[in-house]
Amino acid sequence: MSISANQLERIWQELRLHGEWAEGFSLILLFAGNPQAVDELRQRLADSMQLQTRRLHILRPGTPEALKMIPEKLLTAGASGSGPHWLECWHDPADPTSEAWEAARAECLRTLNEKRFLLERDFRQVLILVLPFSARTAFSKEAPDLWVIRSYTAQLPAGVAPRELQAIVSPSLKERHLHPPIGSAISRAEQEWQRLWTLRMPDRLDSWDAFTATDAALARGDVAAAEGIAKQVLALLRDRRLRNGDTPQALRDLSVSLDNVGRVESDLGQLEAARAAYRESLELHSILSQAFPQNPRFVAELQSVETRLRAFGSDASSPLSTNPFADRT
Repeated sequence: MSISANQLERIWQELRLHGEWAEGFSLILLFAGNPQAVDELRQRLADSMQLQTRRLHILRPGTPEALKMIPEKLLTAGASGSGPHWLECWHDPADPTSEAWEAARAECLRTLNEKRFLLERDFRQVLILVLPFSARTAFSKEAPDLWVIRSYTAQLPAGVAPRELQAIVSPSLKERHLHPPIGSAISRAEQEWQRLWTLRMPDRLDSWDAFTATDAALARGDVAAAEGIAKQVLALLRDRRLRNGDTPQALRDLSVSLDNVGRVESDLGQLEAARAAYRESLELHSILSQAFPQNPRFVAELQSVETRLRAFGSDASSPLSTNPFADRT
């Protein structure tokens, strides 16, 4: 898989997380310069929504004047939609009407910025804005209030050719679950995790179901599928920690999740991302081993992640950590 196709795959996994778990109004910005990359992400998200019995509302205004009317259209739709809204406000710079498109886009963004309060109060949906590369530096000036509250920003790879898209390890979500490739059938563990995930009841999800599914995806050689599951459960566990605080089980689950992310990122060649995951995991393992020095599992897991970091040529010394359980033991 080429670097650009690999980059697009990572963006898709992150975009899916934000699209599936957002509550209320959420703004996602995608800066693009390649129609094939935009088409690929749009189709994947549409397939994902279909599997959840939801719909991706696609807005592709055909004229600059139609683009200017988009803010009113969004507010009229309100919260009646059952899925994200995908708005394409980008164009080919070689288009002879490019100046008109740029002016319309600027007006559209200014209007959306002015109506931020109404979007948060009445729209209450995920809004994905697809913009040209050239708009990135100007966005924070044209729509400063929206820029501050954006939940996710990505720049799509510019050099993804159609043949590279076909080489992406993980096909679209719909194809992967409904038509798995011969000889690489989706395991029962993966199917069960995705079934539970699509129920959208995060408090009832067991992280160890995700860990089992990650291992199953790796066992059949689908590293991108393993990455998707690993990042899903990592986001879930981070949220639980913020809401519920630190407990030994919460920290251990989160550390195992980070270990899994480190494994898949390493397999995908994303060494810096793998190293970062392992370093964060080391911190959590260190807390647990210091708080419970007689627990052989915590000590063994700390030594294991230290070994992995040394393999990256990174400092594997355990960080000095305060003991959040000091008053409980």
